[in-house]
Amino acid sequence: MQPRFTGGFGGRITNCVTKPLVGFLAYELNYWQGQDAERCPSGLRSTLGKRVLGKLNRGFESHPLRHTFQKPITKVPVTSCYPLATVLDAFEVPPKQEQAVAIYTRQKNSAGQWRYERVNTGKGRNRANLEPPFYFRHAHDGKRVWTQMRATSLSAAKAEVETVETGLEAQAKGLTVAELAQGDASRLPLKMAIEKFLDLKRSKAPKTVAQYTLVLNQFLGQMRGTVRFVDQVRDDVLDSYKRFLEKEGFAARTIRNRLLIVCFLLKKNGVANSTKLVEMPTIEEEIPDPYTREQLDALFEYLDRGGLKEEKQRYKFFLGSSLREREVMFAEWDDLDFDKGTIRVHGKKDVGFTVKNHESRIVPLPTDLVEALKERYEKRPHDRWIFVSESGKLEGHFLRKLKTLALRAGLNCGRCRTTVTRGSYDHKRRAEVTCKTDNICEQWKLHRFRKTRATRWMENGIPIRNIQKWLGHRSLETTMVYLGLTGVDELRSKIDAA
Repeated sequence: MQPRFTGGFGGRITNCVTKPLVGFLAYELNYWQGQDAERCPSGLRSTLGKRVLGKLNRGFESHPLRHTFQKPITKVPVTSCYPLATVLDAFEVPPKQEQAVAIYTRQKNSAGQWRYERVNTGKGRNRANLEPPFYFRHAHDGKRVWTQMRATSLSAAKAEVETVETGLEAQAKGLTVAELAQGDASRLPLKMAIEKFLDLKRSKAPKTVAQYTLVLNQFLGQMRGTVRFVDQVRDDVLDSYKRFLEKEGFAARTIRNRLLIVCFLLKKNGVANSTKLVEMPTIEEEIPDPYTREQLDALFEYLDRGGLKEEKQRYKFFLGSSLREREVMFAEWDDLDFDKGTIRVHGKKDVGFTVKNHESRIVPLPTDLVEALKERYEKRPHDRWIFVSESGKLEGHFLRKLKTLALRAGLNCGRCRTTVTRGSYDHKRRAEVTCKTDNICEQWKLHRFRKTRATRWMENGIPIRNIQKWLGHRSLETTMVYLGLTGVDELRSKIDAA
């Protein structure tokens, strides 16, 4: 028998699985569902509306926090499998808050207004005269809601609150009620480990934090119902997650990166050699491939013919500065030193931008680029940012626009293929396209500008350590990946001399 419930205190109870029942536990669980019982004037957006309605029919006064009033609408029998019910989705409570749940009643004050009043259940307090209904308050869907209890006496309400508190504690730890009751203090729940790990990573770039959060929540969701504790994450668990990612069609590099994030979590929680628990997918090493001079000449000639001065300045800047896409996006005029011909790359907290590896640096610029920037400054489109969109906001589509320009210039290779979604709403369809007709050519990437600049620096005798610093790399090994091979034509004289 595998009963499955879709109801619970303010939410739903899921994954309720039991072995064949030995007996039947005489217990009833209220199935709660929100309904418009009594409309609270505080829910109105218009202040005038509140005053008007307040005079006509004040109803009951709300707690200062917005709430939803709920009532039980039906009852369902609960078997002995109830203690095994997963309450992860039953409540939404921040993990580090106190789990104590207070009991309330609704009373009229001297002005005839309904108020929720907390019941003081301390020692020496005689509350025998209190009559139902009783209420408790908890978080649900990001809001604080009131829920009417099924208890008909204060003692029964206390017992019901204990059950609720147990559910809240289990939910906060990512466990079932039964697992919480049988819990071993030495075992760390997986959900709590993820929360602590993400808290430690909060100082990283917002994009990095978002990626970690996405991957670890995805991993937790896939393991729900089978893995509750960190010590349960073994090779078979990681392999199962890897198979899931493969089935979803993720690229080998993406699968590797997501597995590494999970391994970082395990390593932080004392699991040694976590990366050896799973076989990482094989990734074809990317050969450093800077743009050829012919490719760049063709691109910039097309921009000149079309009078696309703005686009030419943008991609000349990418080429001359070797900056990353977001570094160009947040480049401002104050970063430039026209006298020294350099640009300073650093974080900007007011807009949430942080430099990769959190290392500021100063990058030299070619003289022709500096002169072009001086001219641009005289007619700058924005007082702060060097490059902005047509609407005057930060430009976030450098890559897409580059690919579109390459397509229009007829510079695509014609061999790239991919599947895209066409149409909208109910008319969406999947279609296979090529770079002959769409802006999807893999030969045109912003990162190739960085590789091109690094290779040209090397070819002109710039020390490798300088190149490493200017590119913003911590590791010299990473810099070596960026350095492409000098073309045979450029080395012909040296080859013949050898």
